[in-house]
Amino acid sequence: MAGLVEWCLYVCYKYGRFTGVINFEYDMKARRARATKRPQICCVFLALVSRWCHRRRFMELFTEYMNLSLLHPEILQYCRRSIVNKFFAALMAETLQMVVVFLVLRRRLTIVGAVGVWSMMVLTAIINVIITQFFIALAHVRGRCSLLNKELRAVVNEVQSLVPNRKGVYMIRCCRLADRLEEIAQAQSELHALTEKLAETYQVQILCMILTYYMTVVGNVYLLFSINKYQAFADLLNIYIGGLGVAFLVFYHLDSWLNGLNVMYLLDAHAEMIRLLQQRTTFQPGLDQRLETVFENFTLNLARNPFKLRVFGMFEMDYASLFALGGSMLTHSILLIQYDLQNF
Repeated sequence: MAGLVEWCLYVCYKYGRFTGVINFEYDMKARRARATKRPQICCVFLALVSRWCHRRRFMELFTEYMNLSLLHPEILQYCRRSIVNKFFAALMAETLQMVVVFLVLRRRLTIVGAVGVWSMMVLTAIINVIITQFFIALAHVRGRCSLLNKELRAVVNEVQSLVPNRKGVYMIRCCRLADRLEEIAQAQSELHALTEKLAETYQVQILCMILTYYMTVVGNVYLLFSINKYQAFADLLNIYIGGLGVAFLVFYHLDSWLNGLNVMYLLDAHAEMIRLLQQRTTFQPGLDQRLETVFENFTLNLARNPFKLRVFGMFEMDYASLFALGGSMLTHSILLIQYDLQNF
């Protein structure tokens, strides 16, 4: 499985280089990103001017996440399945979309039309690569957060087993546990800062991703309604194209669902950390003062700096926003169908 994950990451990197989304090179041996002047596709350059203007920030961010995975390779065991599922869902959705479009337009496709379709496919590929980059970065954060939870759970369990007696062995254990807890708190703080930097760097792409999913879902619902209502349009589709179209919708929405779950799993991992710290109320009274202080400072720091993924300060990516977005898509789909029924 680890080899499959590495292959998926390698393909995503090369695809990003080919489309221009990753406009720098990463040296695996030196563990650093570097700028490159190698020529790429001109139309992709024009579509990604903003990313080129900020590529130094992307290079720094990419290096930080690569170092995170290299320093903690065990992260992959917590996110390898998500990465593989995401890779194949996105690959199947993009491939099926391309096949369906060309099959539907095969008899009426002109040179101008082919260029237009190709341009749309390039934009779709760019969006998919950007979304996959963000997905992989969040998956690594989730994996690191899960590792911190594992370490924190071990510390909490050991503290719960302590019997305060103020003897030498007891004090040594308390000091050692306090040191471990401080290391976990420091790692969590650095991970929080890195996540905020990721959300800030990708906020334009996140907003575009949400708008794209929103319009696509509403459009797909209306398309299914139109196929059922307008027989002339349905006649253009044979059973094979229809089957491929259904398969595309399945993989597309599976891909969207995986993106949402990735964010929710990260929020759940952070909530688990808070729940573990709340178990300090079950500790026996009379613990070492330094150990109690470290626990209290860690808890207060999480309360003062809640883990949130904000986009332009307008909204947060959480369960409430996800359900609100789903309800809004359903409402607008119904309104669009009602408008069609009343006016056509």
